[in-house]
Amino acid sequence: YGEWAQVGASITLEHGGTWYAAQPESEWDLAGAAKATAHIRETFDPDPRIGDRRQELVFIGHHLAQAEVEALLDAALVTESEWAAGEGLWGKWVDPFEPWDDDEDGEEDEEDEEEGDEGDE
Repeated sequence: YGEWAQVGASITLEHGGTWYAAQPESEWDLAGAAKATAHIRETFDPDPRIGDRRQELVFIGHHLAQAEVEALLDAALVTESEWAAGEGLWGKWVDPFEPWDDDEDGEEDEEDEEEGDEGDE
């Protein structure tokens, strides 16, 4: 998933990690595994296509027009009919972001170097 952090004009867009629902439990890297796994499972949506996938937005502002912001965000949501149509419909929508680099260690390794070399030829 992508992580977008913004304060004023300062914006950071980066890979935030992999949704737990998108990987087998055996690959979850958790400290206090049993308790943490139970907590994560408790927060999963009953629909297995969703799992722990969600958006969390926080708006802080003086005299923020809350109703207007909520209306704009609500208008951007997938409708019930679009959701019912499934990935056959919304899976075709254009993703404006490049694929996220899921190399979570943050260090360039041999695989990253090979990918980077392709454009140098």
